[in-house]
Amino acid sequence: MALAARLARAKAAAVAAEQPDAWVIGSDQIAVLNEVSGPSILGKPGSAERCQAQLQSCSGRSVEFLTAVTVMRQESHSVSEFMDRTCVRFRVLDEAVIDRYVAMEQPLDCAGGFKSEGMHLTHTGILGFEAEFAIPVLSLTAEDQGQLERFLAAGKKVRARLNVQNSFSDGPVQTANAVGEIRGRERPEEILVVGAHLDSWDLSEGATDNGMGSASVLGAAEAIVRSGQRPRRTIRFVLFNGEEQGLLGSFAYIKQHQSEMANHLGDLVLDEGQGPVNELQLGGRDDLVASFQPFAAAISNLRSVKVNDKVEFGTDTGPFIMAGLPGINMNQDSPEYKFTHHSAADALEAVKPDVLAQDATLMAMAAFWIADRAERFAKPWPAKKTATMLREHHQFELLKAFGLWPFGDLGAEDKENPASRDQN
Repeated sequence: MALAARLARAKAAAVAAEQPDAWVIGSDQIAVLNEVSGPSILGKPGSAERCQAQLQSCSGRSVEFLTAVTVMRQESHSVSEFMDRTCVRFRVLDEAVIDRYVAMEQPLDCAGGFKSEGMHLTHTGILGFEAEFAIPVLSLTAEDQGQLERFLAAGKKVRARLNVQNSFSDGPVQTANAVGEIRGRERPEEILVVGAHLDSWDLSEGATDNGMGSASVLGAAEAIVRSGQRPRRTIRFVLFNGEEQGLLGSFAYIKQHQSEMANHLGDLVLDEGQGPVNELQLGGRDDLVASFQPFAAAISNLRSVKVNDKVEFGTDTGPFIMAGLPGINMNQDSPEYKFTHHSAADALEAVKPDVLAQDATLMAMAAFWIADRAERFAKPWPAKKTATMLREHHQFELLKAFGLWPFGDLGAEDKENPASRDQN
């Protein structure tokens, strides 16, 4: 750890000496192999033979990456340092696998003799929000994409053989959202939805997308029930289905409960990976930011959480935002989500139990605070005001492209004249 910090500090200092009035960022990383005899630092092999030997020593063992960052400004004598620790467990590697890997990747200048940047993961997903697609979509790893690009750049003729084993069901598959609620003690007809999506992709266990959110919803419900307290208004817990196919479960909820939307306060959703909550995004409702700040201040001893009116349409907040309600996204600090998101790495070990417990606690506290306020937290905006807000937050083009824009020309004139928005 000290070595990584020293290397990062030295890099920053070298540049800061030439730019004393600038903020300089220096970073370095070391890989440490945890052996029976004790930890040993893995250097760059430099040759195929040493590379093979290093990989053999890593087989079936754990390697810890220590990444140090130094931020320095020489003029003001300011120095800040940060250390990130990431542990990787190697599967057992036989000689043939090692030889093939070294020959293909040539990782001779990589510490430990391996490349870890992309993890060779396929990240799947959908191309749009239509029920049927005319163009099949296949996912490719970043590494394979890079190799194809290099072949093409070198003028080589590329041929690819695709073995797609997917099958299609005969017609739509019927499924359902899972719903439960805690009835309000004074105004049970007024409802806050607390949710996450239950479905996932089949590449792995779906632990971070979105087992983390689903478990937080269940944990929040349990915490409130165990507290023995009932909020003034109803909290409805919903595990939405079909989110990955285009927010199908949350759109279906809005359609089914259309007559009750006037009594809804909004929805609170967790769907941003395995990290701790660091931001509450109110889905364009700038009128609610000031009233939400006291809650953020009250939980500051537990977690520092920012409150803003950012719009997140990539999860089940979207349909509620379109209905004029605050779709509140519990944003998370999840740097490792880029590896687990829609990939084979989305397994149970990616979730940290202490982070899950704290996220579920924050969800329970936020839900109860909203539902138990003396004054109602929010009412739906009219369609024109919602359309104007979505245009201002640059959502019009995306929603129009996906065939989801329901507002016609509403809000177009207000985008050009923002002063008129408050009159709607």
